[in-house]
Amino acid sequence: MAQHSDPAAFPTRVLGHTAERVSAIGLGGWHLALPTVDEQLSLRIVRSPIDGGITFMDNSWDYNDGASELRMGRALRDGYRDRVFLMTEIDGRPQKAGVVTAEECLTYSLSLPTSVVITGCDNMDVPAEALELGRRSRPLDEQQVAALRGKTRDAAARGEYELFKTSSIFDSTASHPDWLGEEPAHVQQMMSA
Repeated sequence: MAQHSDPAAFPTRVLGHTAERVSAIGLGGWHLALPTVDEQLSLRIVRSPIDGGITFMDNSWDYNDGASELRMGRALRDGYRDRVFLMTEIDGRPQKAGVVTAEECLTYSLSLPTSVVITGCDNMDVPAEALELGRRSRPLDEQQVAALRGKTRDAAARGEYELFKTSSIFDSTASHPDWLGEEPAHVQQMMSA
């Protein structure tokens, strides 16, 4: 991956309602412990985007039975942890429909009023593409958004490519409901009514 001399030039946004500024594109960690990604590649997958300006990292203990979190932790040694905002999550990842390109998806997402767009990767090409796209991306206008939504309408209508939204397959809490704890008293009252 090409190194960029000025990571500060990468676009940032305020994270939600906090005062934290983070890169507009973040790096997801699910891929870090796939069988095709060895330890050394996982280090490069995390560190190279940080060197290029990505400052938001996303992971979940449920990814690859915790191995992705461990690899992320090792990659963030040697001062890299101080350069990023790291979050862990209840996992969810859409499957590719083959209807639009990754670039179209990222450009669309960057046009929305979101804080960070997460991109996962299992090779060094993906963060390089994300860094390049983040630098040159401009928000889509209404006509471009409508065209992209039209292009994906049929695939999206069935929900088969976003199983994280339509099933419990990628929901960490489905496997670990104890993580949620008890429902608050006001919710329990509503349920019994």
